[in-house]
Amino acid sequence: MNMNNFNRPDIDNNNNKTGSAHTRLSQLILDSNPLAVTVLDDKMNFIDCNGAALQLFEISDSRELLNNFFLFSEPIQPNGMFAGNLAREYVRQALETGEFTAQWMHKTKSGAPIPCELILKRIDYDDTYIIITYVRDLRAEVEAQAAVREVTERNKLMIDATPIGFVFFDDEFNVVDCNQAALSLFGVANIQSFIDLFFKLSPEYQNDGILSSDGYKTNMQKAFNDGRLIFEWDHLTASGENLPVEVTFVRVEYNRSYRIAGYFRDLREYRAMLKEMQLAEQKLREAKELAEESTKIKSEFLANMSHEIRTPMNGILGITGLAMKNEKSEEQKEYLTKIDQSARSLLRILNDILDFSKIEAGKLAIEKTEFRIDSVLNEIHNILAFSISQKGIELIINISDKINFNIVGDSLRLQQVILNITSNAIKFTHEGYVTVSVEVIETHENIAELLFAIKDTGIGMTKEQCSKVFGAFDQADSSTTRKYGGTGLGLAISKSLIELMDGHIWVESEPNVGTTFFFTAKFEFKEARGQRELSDIDEDYQGGDVYVIPEELSGARLLIVEDNEINQLIASEYLKEAGFTYDIANNGVEAVKMIELNDYRLILMDIQMPEMDGLTATSIIRANSKFENIPIIAMTANAMQGDRERSLSAGMDDHITKPFIPKLMLDTICYWLSNSRLK
Repeated sequence: MNMNNFNRPDIDNNNNKTGSAHTRLSQLILDSNPLAVTVLDDKMNFIDCNGAALQLFEISDSRELLNNFFLFSEPIQPNGMFAGNLAREYVRQALETGEFTAQWMHKTKSGAPIPCELILKRIDYDDTYIIITYVRDLRAEVEAQAAVREVTERNKLMIDATPIGFVFFDDEFNVVDCNQAALSLFGVANIQSFIDLFFKLSPEYQNDGILSSDGYKTNMQKAFNDGRLIFEWDHLTASGENLPVEVTFVRVEYNRSYRIAGYFRDLREYRAMLKEMQLAEQKLREAKELAEESTKIKSEFLANMSHEIRTPMNGILGITGLAMKNEKSEEQKEYLTKIDQSARSLLRILNDILDFSKIEAGKLAIEKTEFRIDSVLNEIHNILAFSISQKGIELIINISDKINFNIVGDSLRLQQVILNITSNAIKFTHEGYVTVSVEVIETHENIAELLFAIKDTGIGMTKEQCSKVFGAFDQADSSTTRKYGGTGLGLAISKSLIELMDGHIWVESEPNVGTTFFFTAKFEFKEARGQRELSDIDEDYQGGDVYVIPEELSGARLLIVEDNEINQLIASEYLKEAGFTYDIANNGVEAVKMIELNDYRLILMDIQMPEMDGLTATSIIRANSKFENIPIIAMTANAMQGDRERSLSAGMDDHITKPFIPKLMLDTICYWLSNSRLK
């Protein structure tokens, strides 16, 4: 059998029309097959092929293939045999069995390899046979398989590279595979050992009492039903150590079915960190409680010190006021005036310290009442009038004509800010003037933003000094020999108050030229119901003039509840001078008894007293409906945050802080007598 020279027979069918028709039909059938087909005769010569074969081998004439068949095959086949020898073996197998399938490596005319599957069939007819070979191109399948292998290998590399343990389960929830991270996590040597041990690597019971063997299968079934499940589980390593993990089960499609992929995240480090955090939180709570206790002790100390200082201060200011009223000698009056000024300076220092402690504790609050800007500035003018006259400088107040409305805010805190800054301006100005001006920046709906400017012609500051003035305890000159006194808290407190009023503060200054402090603040505003001109400025009542009460209030009987003899003297002198009558109770017990026996129009109630304090006494008085309409005014040295609220909560109507200003005390008494239902 010569297979090196295949010659297609020259078929002459001119004299055989029937044969010719059969030949054409056979060729049509052959060409209709989508597979490449070649035909061998009984002498093992290639005698025919179809169009698909021509297309497969990239040729146009069948004689190229039939005459040179082995030019379209790789000389050495994938199994290592020569193409000719292997072809004879395949033909022999086909002759013996009738049909034989094998792999073959063809190539195109240009030399591109074509992996193929060959199906060789022996067909018998007219006492002879032919071999038909069907050639199936496997290139697409080989490429697809290569792509699948690449993806599979890439996925395996990714899974093996991930630090999280990965475990694959079959449809009966048995472990079939895992990654290297899972082996390392559980301390198992190889995949087979892991498959055998996995469900044994859990304690018998979980921390919540669930049987591990039941709980695991339940969770896997839930993940299979829902598609995903995340839970925490207590595993064991192969050596028996505790291994808490976060398990994520995901249902995945695999081979037209579903499987469970499990991801295992080691929680040992997380739980250790969580434990450390819990310990840290515990320490933080203990530190917070200690700080709160310390703050409470500090607040109580400040409250006690405030009370203890204000009580004698009330005596000093009150007695000084009474002495000034009765003193005829101008020299003695001057001495008394200096005592009064020094006492009030000491009181301002005390107020600064208390305010700063409130700011530190975050307890300083802004009230909202309706007032007029010009009233606040008038009051400041009255307070500073003496300082201005002593220094021989001028205090100028300018209010924009656009501020023709009342504003809602904390007038006392606004006054405190302006007074702090203006007092500083007067302190550092030796000639010239200090100007306090206010104008409108903008109004929007019912909110007005105002700009305040306090300008002086004083000693001025450098840029470095300007950068420090708003710090607590900082002053432009912080040396121990500084010429000017002060706590260094005024501007720090002012800054905090301004921020509580939705504003900000800044300063512009030049040495030996002067300084201007600017600050903004936002307030609600309302239509003005009345206006007082700057020309209506009243001098602050210090006891030098007689306070005149309305005629209908003359002779009203009041009760002073006060344990301090000096404070009793001061209050009684001013009440007597104003035209009131009064009785004195030394403590709450006496006050309760005297209320039952006498008719009083108003009660002035101290808070801290022996035997019974003012809050308790007020609660007892208010418990009797007969006395529910008597105005009770707290007159106390308690000036800390919440003291006023505690007074009002106990049933009092108002709260005056010692050292009290006589005019304020008498104004408050007249207000409540005029508005009381006890007429």
